[in-house]
Parts: sequence; structure tokens; C-alpha cells
Amino acid sequence: MFSLMQEMPEVKKFQEASEYVFREMPHYISIVSSSILSAIAGHYGDYHATPRTDGSTLWINPLMPVYWCFRFPQIAQRILYLEDMKETETILDVVNVINEFRKNCKTIRAWEDIIV
Repeated sequence: MFSLMQEMPEVKKFQEASEYVFREMPHYISIVSSSILSAIAGHYGDYHATPRTDGSTLWINPLMPVYWCFRFPQIAQRILYLEDMKETETILDVVNVINEFRKNCKTIRAWEDIIV
């Protein structure tokens, strides 16, 4: 796990590249990139860095610049429906496998909304 920080050369390059693209394509500013940059800069909650999000409610989260890294084989071993997933061919197949698993699993917690 690592976190992007303003002092990192890679983050500075990401910011410079993003700002260049934002200037060149002002009507198509990336909501994802601008949100990540907002979080890195310390803006949280309903913060709008681009007019594209005006009129909506945002959730700029301090975890946006945090990246988790995993070793895929170890993670795959823990997927309880892995064998069924191997038979999928379409996104609908994947959704069906997951929904069927959730329907039959007794230990899944109920959905909870994040209240701002």
C-alpha cells in the first residue's frame, strides 16, 4: 500500500500532465483525475475542481490517493466463487455468478449508505 503525496516527483508529473490536458480539453476535464488531485491537495467532501460536476454532490475522500497492491494468485485463492467465475464469458455472466453467490451466502452484511 502506498499513498500519493504532493512532494513525489511522479505526482508532480501527473499533476502537470493532467493540467496540460485540462487546458487543452477544457470541456472534458477528467472528473476522476481532478478528484484525485483535489484529495492529494487536501480538499475533501463536496469539493468541485471542475465545472463538469456543478449541480452534483461529490465525495472527495482522503483515501483517493491511496493505492493498494496485491499478489493476484493469493487473492484469487480467497474468491469463494472462483470456479464458477472461470466459466464466464460476458459481464452478464460475471454479474449472475456474483448475484447467485450473494443470494446463497449467509454471512454477507446488508448494504449501508455512507451518510455525509
